[in-house]
Amino acid sequence: MYAFNPDGTIKWMRKLSRFEIASTPAIGGDGTIYFAGDSCGAIHALNPDGTQKWTYVTNAYTRCAPAIGLGQRLYSGYLADPNFSNNGGLLAFGP
Repeated sequence: MYAFNPDGTIKWMRKLSRFEIASTPAIGGDGTIYFAGDSCGAIHALNPDGTQKWTYVTNAYTRCAPAIGLGQRLYSGYLADPNFSNNGGLLAFGP
């Protein structure tokens, strides 16, 4: 994952494995970067400088991009297992 300065130079870079990122990121109003991870179905949050803010392990398949709602509440869909035998659901984080 890369962040760029307005002049196009690299501001920071964070190397992620294919197990850490499985969705496009969403960026909150405070600059927090949210994305879903494939391995163990984690939701990750990075600080605006690219450092880890938090990780929440869902133990479900969270491959869709998180969505940010009112009040910075974060939403992410999930599947309960890879064989699609469970309909899954919706996770919500925040106030």
